[in-house]
Amino acid sequence: MNENIEIVYLHLGQAYQNIKQFEKAEIIFKKALKKFPLLTKADKLLSMQTNYLVDDEHLNLMLKKINKNELNINHKIDLLFSIAKAYEDKKNYSQSFNYYSKGNTLKRSTLNFNIKDQIKLFESIKSYFSNFQFTKKSYASKKRVIFIFGLPRSGTTLVENIISSHNQVSSVGEINFLNKFF
Repeated sequence: MNENIEIVYLHLGQAYQNIKQFEKAEIIFKKALKKFPLLTKADKLLSMQTNYLVDDEHLNLMLKKINKNELNINHKIDLLFSIAKAYEDKKNYSQSFNYYSKGNTLKRSTLNFNIKDQIKLFESIKSYFSNFQFTKKSYASKKRVIFIFGLPRSGTTLVENIISSHNQVSSVGEINFLNKFF
């Protein structure tokens, strides 16, 4: 309906990638890059599916684009990581490392991380739960509840998938209400 909305191209291209229709995704991303040359998210998504041993065209476009003054820091981060991936495909590991390093340095400059804040957060969580009493509740049904929680990338989703594969177990999926609570 409106071909002037950048995000539509990104979402459509990602949808094609998700259903493994990479040729259609490539067409969408290339069309987006012609229409919106500074849309570096399209470069990043396209680079994820491109084999740069075979295709140098996109790499050359990104190398020309990286020095443009109109790029903001996030645009540059997208391009640096995409270029690094391209050189990695080409087995040029020194160039790849160079671009990954530049991308990491720029990305790190955007983060406002303070280890003292994290320590304070973890101490408050430990303190809250140190005297926490789990009381037994009587339920109207005899259903048992299994509650799985953990840090991101710690395997909780895998555990949930394994347990819920049983025919007498159903899952509600991932719920993020604890984030709001804390």
